Amino acid sequence: MSLVPSAVLRPGQFLARVSLSHGDRAHILHNHLESDALIAGTLLFSDGPPVTGDWVAAREIEPGLALIEATLPRRTQIARRAAGTKAELQLLAANVDLAFLVSGLDLDFNPRRIERYLVLPRDGGVQPVIVLNKADTVASLQPALDALQPIAASVPILPISAHTGQGVDAIEAFLSPDVTAVLLGSS
Repeated sequence: MSLVPSAVLRPGQFLARVSLSHGDRAHILHNHLESDALIAGTLLFSDGPPVTGDWVAAREIEPGLALIEATLPRRTQIARRAAGTKAELQLLAANVDLAFLVSGLDLDFNPRRIERYLVLPRDGGVQPVIVLNKADTVASLQPALDALQPIAASVPILPISAHTGQGVDAIEAFLSPDVTAVLLGSS
């Protein structure tokens, strides 16, 4: 469960959560309000910018604009190998509890890709859940379930249809106000 970390804040700082990060800017949530934020240069060049889900220490620099000055330690993370030839990791999200791995049951369905997606949350301490979207487009779910069973092990598999609403209640059963979830995948 996503717990708010205890933080030692300096005078003028407040605790916020990153809802979106891109380059040297981010959107943060604080007291149920969202605002734009700049990321301090020391963060950009030392530990890298904060990512979605990070808890940060920020300060307001003008109404509606904050400066992120520190990233708090991460409890969990989801990372992938960065593009290119370097063996670097690209951090995608932090401090999340669940990763819904979404794959369509149309021509996009690929058990090997789903198997690769399973590694990302497991390596970062995040619980994966496989979501098979477009269940309304197949005559039978059984071939897909049979293909995934050997690689999924104890990971829940939820067939749904975003179009008809079939199975959406199964996703809702995993969610509560103290759970942070992300969607990963291609559908």
